[in-house]
Amino acid sequence: MLRYVLRRFLLLIPMVLAASVIIFLMLRLGTGDPALDYLRLSNLPPTPEMLASTRTMLGL
Repeated sequence: MLRYVLRRFLLLIPMVLAASVIIFLMLRLGTGDPALDYLRLSNLPPTPEMLASTRTMLGL
């Protein structure tokens, strides 16, 4: 039983690493500006001031 748990735990490590890399790449290679996409959802024309404040709010 200990061998089974140890093997499962050791298989978990590369799976978590692979999932982290895939998620990182998906977010990094995404197209567009997240702040602009966020403002477009509000159906208002985004001004440069709104873009700047949204980027600050989102930490970009």
